[in-house]
Amino acid sequence: MPQVAELRWGANIDLGVNDQAHLQALVLNLKLLRIIGGNSFDPSYVNLTVDARPRDMEEIEQIAACRVHARAGSNAIGFPVQALDKPIASANRLIFRPLGGYLARVESYPQRAAHRQWLHRTLRSETGFFRPHSTGAADRS
Repeated sequence: MPQVAELRWGANIDLGVNDQAHLQALVLNLKLLRIIGGNSFDPSYVNLTVDARPRDMEEIEQIAACRVHARAGSNAIGFPVQALDKPIASANRLIFRPLGGYLARVESYPQRAAHRQWLHRTLRSETGFFRPHSTGAADRS
């Protein structure tokens, strides 16, 4: 059996059952993978936590262009692991080079660590939900 990679998604907050949100996420994730992978991207399967009617499953399978499994344990798009080694179909070297240089300069700004600390403190105090993973002393507040 060929090796398969998966892109998984789900809700981190209990907002109740929302099948429409999971189906929309499927369409958006497929679109993203097809933009990145180009016309040659073909998913192997889709797992959905939704409980879809058989007539809806036919339409979902047409959109996904593969077998779709409903009532799965998690939402996932499976595809051949070899797709991870392919170049990005929409890559543009003319844009990447100047943008890469700009991002390298922004990353080197000394205010970056202070801004990240401020953002973490603000999100923690305003929401109470944000718990960033610390990567070093500069990340701790």
